[in-house]
Amino acid sequence: MRKHLRGERKFVIRVLIVDDHEFVRTGLSDLLDDAQGIVVVGECSDGAEVPDVAPRVQPDVVLMDVQMPRVSGPDATRTLLTRQPTVRVLMVSASSSSRLLAESAAAGASGYLLKGGDADALVDAVRVVADGGTAWPEDRATTTARPTEEPCTGDARQGDQPGDSLAAM
Repeated sequence: MRKHLRGERKFVIRVLIVDDHEFVRTGLSDLLDDAQGIVVVGECSDGAEVPDVAPRVQPDVVLMDVQMPRVSGPDATRTLLTRQPTVRVLMVSASSSSRLLAESAAAGASGYLLKGGDADALVDAVRVVADGGTAWPEDRATTTARPTEEPCTGDARQGDQPGDSLAAM
């Protein structure tokens, strides 16, 4: 349920932030709280918390870290979308790994952004995803977005480090 707003946007976009780093959650929350028409309705420090928190806060968009210690972003996304299929998930990561991008797509995410990216691009991506669009990297077409044999975990694997090219495949 979106709350009506007067002015430029018709609705307030309700966002849930899921990241295992408190400073990332705080930074994302501060950034989104300053954006017109967006309100942060909750935070989780791990994907394991999402099934309990999301039904209570009813987000339109979930900003989901890909790699977390207990339950990965893709695993949490699968669970969330099974229970709340209308929620849109925007994955955020420090890694541009093709494998993580493919696993995020296979889990049902609506987009994937790098944490080191432009703040305005993040706000725009939240709006696009909330309106039913997608926010994938421009060079996604050069990767093969398919499920991998190896599940995503909280462990950084070789080739999944910040700065890896999405077009490496």
